[in-house]
Amino acid sequence: MKILFKIIQPFYSVWSYLIFFLFVAVSIFITPLIVVFGGKNYIAPLMRYYRFWSDVWFDLSFMKQDFTGYENIEPDRAYVISGTHSSTLDLFACGSSIKMAYKTLAKVETGKIPVIGYLFKVACLFVDRSSSESRKASIDNMIKELREGTSILIMPEGTRNRTGKPLKEFHDGAFRIAIETQTPLLPMVVLNCRMLMPMDTWLVTPGTVSVRFLKPIETVGMTEQDIPALKERVYKLQEEVILREDSFFKK
Repeated sequence: MKILFKIIQPFYSVWSYLIFFLFVAVSIFITPLIVVFGGKNYIAPLMRYYRFWSDVWFDLSFMKQDFTGYENIEPDRAYVISGTHSSTLDLFACGSSIKMAYKTLAKVETGKIPVIGYLFKVACLFVDRSSSESRKASIDNMIKELREGTSILIMPEGTRNRTGKPLKEFHDGAFRIAIETQTPLLPMVVLNCRMLMPMDTWLVTPGTVSVRFLKPIETVGMTEQDIPALKERVYKLQEEVILREDSFFKK
């Protein structure tokens, strides 16, 4: 069976990528329409559209989804979502599992990718980590979005985790924003992606992508001095789930 799968896997992987590029091609035309007709509040219908496509990708790629913890989320509240990032597949997992209107904090370089960069521009808030002015502007933009009711997804690890550890060291950004805006912080753990779409190969393996939304942490009353403790608390919560459930650490 394993030998048969090794023969089939390249063809399966090409099929998965073709579905993705179909999404990009269609979205280049659909996204501007959503932005124009959605007006100021375009992000909610845009995220519903992206969620639809993520679900289509999972279904046509024969991937299963296992998302839990929705009982921890109040749909009418904005959150600073602290996600994990170990694979490109995380993008589909986030797209399918997050059911609220949200924007993602992303590196400014992603907006410069030909064609697909436009899709990032309308769905993300960019930051140039080499520029203190850019970092300040991104913080101001995140504060504005949160106060208008849009959640913000931040990967505290900064970049994809290429190490053999459950998590990379966290940056302060997500926790600083949550405390500064007194917004609840929602830990989110994406599981199994580093096994199904590893960083060191283009091949994809069918399987189950799991997402766990943990209990939000209220930040009302917290100050800047609480950032280290909040960061450590979230790190330990997410690390515990990864070590217990992620297929990479159970192999």
